[in-house]
Amino acid sequence: MTICAIVLLVTITARWIVDVALTFSAFILPEEAYCVQTGTPNPAEITFLTLSDPKFVAGSAMYVSSTVLGDGFMIYRLWIVWGKNKLIVIPPILLLLALATTGAVCTYLFDKANTTIFAAAGSWITCSFVLTFLCNLYSTVLIALKIFLSGRKLRKTQTEIGLGLSKVTEILVESAALYSCCVIISLVTYLMGSNIQFVMVAMVRILPR
Repeated sequence: MTICAIVLLVTITARWIVDVALTFSAFILPEEAYCVQTGTPNPAEITFLTLSDPKFVAGSAMYVSSTVLGDGFMIYRLWIVWGKNKLIVIPPILLLLALATTGAVCTYLFDKANTTIFAAAGSWITCSFVLTFLCNLYSTVLIALKIFLSGRKLRKTQTEIGLGLSKVTEILVESAALYSCCVIISLVTYLMGSNIQFVMVAMVRILPR
């Protein structure tokens, strides 16, 4: 668990560094940033829409890694809460493997792309959003259900532990709802071809699960 948290910290921090480097390249380095001819892309557009840029590819790899690790950690919690029941974690593990595959394909396509993000990976990106959403939804619902059932039994005996478990359930549901909403908004804005999806993706990777 500690190792997973450390690796998550490293990947998220690395992605943040890449984002800062991209922003610096887009808005600070170009001397001609404010002298762009009409009808031509400005340096910021060139920077953020050049998917084959090594910084963009590295950022994509870090995002995929942190998402897979985060979902994997959620599955681990599900496994622990359900008494290390192997059958209960089979569906999310399959979703996680599919997510790792689609994420790797997206990163590969970005490296070879000469089009925008909306055309380069297409359905692969859509699948990635859907897979992480389903994995988190499944895991969170079952974790919350198990805690709720355990808490209800304990509340019958009027113990403080039962009340504490109710609070834990509330926190899990609220954090999962926030994450799920952001994933859905990211998916919708991507399908609409809106650049807002860049902002939403940046938010998704730092949200608690």
